[in-house]
Amino acid sequence: CTSLETFEIPDCVTVLGQEAFEFCANLESIKIGTGITKLPRCVFAGCKKLKSVVIPESVEMLEYGVFLHCHSLESVTIPSGIKRIYNDAFRYNYNLQEIVSHIPGDRLFTVWDFVFDYVDKEQCTLYVPEDSKNIYSLTRGWSAFSNIVEKQLDTKVEQVLPVEDAQGLYYD
Repeated sequence: CTSLETFEIPDCVTVLGQEAFEFCANLESIKIGTGITKLPRCVFAGCKKLKSVVIPESVEMLEYGVFLHCHSLESVTIPSGIKRIYNDAFRYNYNLQEIVSHIPGDRLFTVWDFVFDYVDKEQCTLYVPEDSKNIYSLTRGWSAFSNIVEKQLDTKVEQVLPVEDAQGLYYD
């Protein structure tokens, strides 16, 4: 998996195999289709050039190590429907600059410390829905971030591939 730079998972795909894209060394852009409800164990682990990920609203679970060792990852958008994030999901993502969480305060859940282990929580900004900063700052795992900022977030997370990446693989 050394030549794959961009990939679009079509909406008709409902299951991804564990480690399906693991160590795709040159993968920079991924669009996850709306048929996916969980991201399995280590599915994007070791994708060292992946820069930004928008997890679609359909996804409810991030299993162990989903984005483990994605050293170039700078931005992640987490949808409101996420119900569980397993350990090491974002571990060793040293360059993560922003996490946009759409999870409303009344549905926020605890995440273990290893979920964001080795993410620079002093530099990374955690954007959260309006009126939820207090609950995030009191909830284990999320409270470790120094910069928690309330932001008016769209209710629906949308994914758009950058124009230069729009040459990826498409399916009818």
